[in-house]
Amino acid sequence: ADLMEAHLAELSLLESLDSGKPLSQSMLKEIPLVIDNWRYFAGWADKITGKVLPTDTPHHAYTLLEPLGVVAAITPWNFPLMEFTWKASPALAAGNTIVIKVSKETALT
Repeated sequence: ADLMEAHLAELSLLESLDSGKPLSQSMLKEIPLVIDNWRYFAGWADKITGKVLPTDTPHHAYTLLEPLGVVAAITPWNFPLMEFTWKASPALAAGNTIVIKVSKETALT
């Protein structure tokens, strides 16, 4: 997120060229939302844990949250960077890997 913030102008230009939207929309709305999304889910990476559950028996019960493994995602031509972020950031925060198929119409971002 810090790198994206440092290169806000470049990313905004690429996103605008890629999908044909106004530069102001990319720079003032989309890329800042993308950055916020990465920061939000980065905060969850160390908070996804299991719980010990109370029981009325002498047994020990707990939940264990584990990554699914590989997550597949497909992004459309509109809002390519934002759609990628919505799919990749929660998957990575939960410990998964991601394989993404981007639209051939918007391959820059």
